[in-house]
Amino acid sequence: MSGGRLICVAPAPAIDRLEEVEALRAGAIHRPVAVTTLPGGKGLNVARAAHRLGAPVTAIGFLAGHAGRWVQEALTGIGVSGRFTWVDGETRTCVSILDRATAELTEIYEPSPAVGAGDWDALLALLDETIASHAAATGDGTIVTISGGLPTGSPDDAFARVVATAHAWGARTLVDAYGPGLAAALAKHPWLVKVNTTEAAEALGADSVGGPGAGIRDLAQALVERGAGNAVVTAGSSGSVLVGTGLELRLGPPPVRGRYPVGSGDAFLAGMAAGLAAGLGLGPAFFAGAGAAAANALVPGAGELDPDEARRLATRIALTSAGSS
Repeated sequence: MSGGRLICVAPAPAIDRLEEVEALRAGAIHRPVAVTTLPGGKGLNVARAAHRLGAPVTAIGFLAGHAGRWVQEALTGIGVSGRFTWVDGETRTCVSILDRATAELTEIYEPSPAVGAGDWDALLALLDETIASHAAATGDGTIVTISGGLPTGSPDDAFARVVATAHAWGARTLVDAYGPGLAAALAKHPWLVKVNTTEAAEALGADSVGGPGAGIRDLAQALVERGAGNAVVTAGSSGSVLVGTGLELRLGPPPVRGRYPVGSGDAFLAGMAAGLAAGLGLGPAFFAGAGAAAANALVPGAGELDPDEARRLATRIALTSAGSS
């Protein structure tokens, strides 16, 4: 059965700027040789990447000020539907500076505007309305993704309420979050959690999964034991692992290494969500996510990718182990 449409919840959108310089020197004036500017932040990265992969997407989140209006217009310009709750302040700008001489990346991320409980009430009402409209239009289930951390002022249970709202409609929830937001979401049993090793270890506590050297399979299994229906843990060049109901898969590293790894985790989630929306099972969607992550690293801009390249790379990623969980 088709997974239906995607709704990408983006609590902390941003104007993302990638500036590439020949060599970064402290205290010097730099004139970038290339600049990429996108409507970003983790949730919008997922929405853009899933849209590039052909999935029907609606982004939902908080926007503020002139920068927020630019983000909304930029999304419209590339064909991504967006519905937003407007808050006080100004949507953040995040700047990444790539030193081409060393391939090192310097990142400067502004804080998001503060949002309170009332703002979350409005966003959750918008989510409920959007899921209802999708159900009326298609009759299919909806997939809801949640990405990133909680903006300042948010109640700790905000992501848990997103999961509960989605589940009330029978939607599947895919969570790529960290900190209190992830901990609260786990208590509501999201359909899938996808995090990297650092985020998983922080959420679980290193001691609970065998200490700081715990393997990614142990981390994924612990996330399932904490409430995730299925869990994916990614480890960059070391590959990724999926632990799910009756399914356990481990994939090797990406077949190519690009110079733009920022946003690959978001592309991974987008690839899985788009695959599920297209009717793929969990295992094939896992491969699709890995292919999207590898493709993201080949081009500038977090969440940017060539969909044909993503599909091609997915077929080249090695399955290193498989079994029943």
